[in-house]
Amino acid sequence: MKFLNSRKFKIGAYGATVTAVILLIVVALNYVSILLTDRKDAFVDLTADKAFELSEEARSIFAKLEDPIRVTVLFGEEEYETLNPYCAQVVYILDQAEKENDKVTVCYIDPLENPEIAASYPGIACTQGDMVMENTETGRFYEVPFSDLFFFTSSGSISGSKAEAVIASRMMSMTSGESYNISFTKGHNEDTTEEFTSLLGLNNYTVSTVSLVTEDIDEDTLCLVIVAPKVDFSTEEILKLENFMRNGGNYGKSILYFTSIEQPDVPNLTAFLSNYGLAVTTEVIGETDSRYTFGDSQFYALSGYLEENYSAKALSAGLPSISPYTRPVSILFVNSSNVRTAPLMSFSPTSMAIDMVDSSKYRSGSDGDLYSAAVAEQYEYVSGEGERISRLVVFGTSYFVNDTMLSTESLGNAEYMVGVMAQLAPNETSVEIAAKSILGGYMSISSRTASILGIVFIAVVPLIIIALGIFVYYRRRNK
Repeated sequence: MKFLNSRKFKIGAYGATVTAVILLIVVALNYVSILLTDRKDAFVDLTADKAFELSEEARSIFAKLEDPIRVTVLFGEEEYETLNPYCAQVVYILDQAEKENDKVTVCYIDPLENPEIAASYPGIACTQGDMVMENTETGRFYEVPFSDLFFFTSSGSISGSKAEAVIASRMMSMTSGESYNISFTKGHNEDTTEEFTSLLGLNNYTVSTVSLVTEDIDEDTLCLVIVAPKVDFSTEEILKLENFMRNGGNYGKSILYFTSIEQPDVPNLTAFLSNYGLAVTTEVIGETDSRYTFGDSQFYALSGYLEENYSAKALSAGLPSISPYTRPVSILFVNSSNVRTAPLMSFSPTSMAIDMVDSSKYRSGSDGDLYSAAVAEQYEYVSGEGERISRLVVFGTSYFVNDTMLSTESLGNAEYMVGVMAQLAPNETSVEIAAKSILGGYMSISSRTASILGIVFIAVVPLIIIALGIFVYYRRRNK
């Protein structure tokens, strides 16, 4: 009994009790976590961009779907979910879509193990990793490639996810009866813009191509896109552009034109632009202040937003737009007859326009008239109806919509182009959901801050711990 009442026994019993309580708590927490993880909707999202939390827009889209939608992921569910963290996000989004609307059903079928699935969807590849969305009421189906769901680095690894926007957009387009048609010209050695085409598809535009040499522009086309042609348009093709803009007096059409520093002289297109009060000079913009550049290149210059109707989406995202290797867009007149013009984006006062033939010739941007994009509106007033308007938007560089500019998450080029298309081809089914990253970011600190943190963790913190240890030791010894 004397031993049981001893100080040594009491300390030992106290320590054993505390250890037992901690172990019981750990076991209980482990048991509860196992129960919770059996439910897919029970988790804590610790990703910086909340990649595993649906945006309110996506949740609203899923809830409002009126037609039955079946999503077939062409992969085994467990294998797909464990493929990488971004695929786990896709599984989560589809699971939430099912929860938001019982008209949505999701199934997982590996086409390698079940090759007969291809017979259900004639005309598409049914490639492993892709998914097929089908409106089971109308029979319409659409294949969503694996590559459309994510952003990729130059090495081929996934750098970010746009899966939420793509899935929500595709589901909405499967139930919408509206068609929003965009057509790209071909036959003039135009630049290719895969990321821009993907962006248009993401926002539920139907994209096609047209050769004005042999074809007429489809009457359902809302906007015609011309991307840095290296061969001039013929007079017959220019006439088709003019007729398209007038649209038989109904107007309501748009042309989006991108020029390039690689373009040769295209006199017919130049004359067409001048009729609408716009011109593109034979200069290239260089930025003398590195604060207004991207990637430390003076030719990757920041463009300032001027017209809020076009830039609202980029402004709301708080993102800047970069115009690489831009030829300045000049405004020849502000208002003439039934055409009015306005600049859309400009360069800083520290920029300069350098002559592409003689680099010793340049002019300063201090006058505020170096523009990277501008719009011309051809209009007609109709009594009792108001104005009927067709628009021509000119960009001084096709690099604005190249794959790098549109897929760089820190830039607003993609958001800006969504805003431009909202003006040129209004689309009620457009989806705007931010891209998300599952990976953590980097914290940048100065060398001075690093030195201070080093001293704190290497010297100060250990000394405090040693001092506390000595204090506790002598306090116990003197009891």
